Amino acid sequence: LSSKLILILILQAFNLAFLLWGAIVRPGISSYLLYIFVANLMIYTIFYGSMKIYHGEKITIPPMIYAALAACFWLPGLYFFSNPPNNFDGTPAQSRNYNKECDILDFYDYHDIWHFLSAAGMFFCFMLLLTLDEGLADSRDSVYTLFLLCRTYN
Repeated sequence: LSSKLILILILQAFNLAFLLWGAIVRPGISSYLLYIFVANLMIYTIFYGSMKIYHGEKITIPPMIYAALAACFWLPGLYFFSNPPNNFDGTPAQSRNYNKECDILDFYDYHDIWHFLSAAGMFFCFMLLLTLDEGLADSRDSVYTLFLLCRTYN
């Protein structure tokens, strides 16, 4: 099987699992879509990076830095996401009992911190994907040259 077919099968399996999970558990739509988008981003990023390593392509320093920064923002962001300052299962009055003190500047709570950290994590993931092919800039391989020429004239 080709690596592209494997990627498609993995993505289809995950998305089908999300479909079934959503039909059974019926989570909130915003969390449900977030799970799907983040999982697809992570699968694609891991797949693309592993293919670069598998094929022995050069990975420059900036993508490595972006990968480390993405992990440094995603991991604490997931902590804040999994500990929300509210609960939508009850009434608004019951949800207020879950409120926590604002942590940053006495203004931003866990939900705000989650947004800041996840936005930075997503930014660094996309920067990683954007810069991952910089190692090919000095390549003289005809496959890459042909690809670049096809992209230029089509």
